[in-house]
Amino acid sequence: MSTKNKFNKILIFLYILFQINRLAIAQDSTSKFVDVFIDGNYSGANKMFSEFYGGNLENYPRLIAPDSILGNNTKYFLSLPTGSFVIYKFTDNVIIDFPNQDDIFITEGGCSGENAKVSVSNNGKIFTDVGLVNDCKTSSIDLANFKYNKAVRYIRIEGLDNGGASPGFDLINIYGLPNSSKSQFFDIDSLPSILARKDSKKTNVLC
Repeated sequence: MSTKNKFNKILIFLYILFQINRLAIAQDSTSKFVDVFIDGNYSGANKMFSEFYGGNLENYPRLIAPDSILGNNTKYFLSLPTGSFVIYKFTDNVIIDFPNQDDIFITEGGCSGENAKVSVSNNGKIFTDVGLVNDCKTSSIDLANFKYNKAVRYIRIEGLDNGGASPGFDLINIYGLPNSSKSQFFDIDSLPSILARKDSKKTNVLC
């Protein structure tokens, strides 16, 4: 093996160690939650409001911004009546399918027979449906059931009902279980290509 190839292999090894270290640092109590509101549409299914609404246990329904439920939110909820949807992004982390466990968890504020459709995306353009969640506290989704093997960076929630005191699916937070939630710095998608290029001239360009 040439000296250059040995050097490239050492660089790859150090790169992996560096990324794993960043991963460990990033796995704090907040990194597993969605943290950016990307897009949404209020359907107008609840004629009382012309835009998104929700509230908290003391004051609802009232106008509320979709970004009110970002991160480790437990104070507010966002109501999604039939046809209304929101898209959020994980920026500190991505969600991957981890064996023998559910991967994505969605918390709702009550139990009034309301449901929502969940879709996920790696690029924010092409979304794949991964089932329905109900409104009895926390629902979970196992990506393996839908053979989704990409890193989830975006998630779309669409309300399917108009029930409850604040009509629609009352979304509180969205997060991944620790084993499924990986640091965004640990690039799940690009690492295999880096390893595949280990003997190429470009291997030593790692940053």
